[in-house]
Amino acid sequence: MKTEKPLPSVVLTERASQVFKESCEAEGSTLEDTFLRIGARPGGCSGWKYELESNTSEDIGPNDVQILSRVSFCNCRQGSTN
Repeated sequence: MKTEKPLPSVVLTERASQVFKESCEAEGSTLEDTFLRIGARPGGCSGWKYELESNTSEDIGPNDVQILSRVSFCNCRQGSTN
């Protein structure tokens, strides 16, 4: 019997959510059609270099772990600096 490990949680700050939303709009894509890819590669001061990029469903590979959000939009307050 195969037991699956629980998926990690990913929490974005309100400001990070807003930047991602604005990035999607600038590229002419929607939040529903865009995925936030989070990656880590060896390097940097801590031993890891973290990367963020936006992808579409065509970019999802067989080894990718998908953590689907229950919320597919950002309802951020205007003027927030978080």
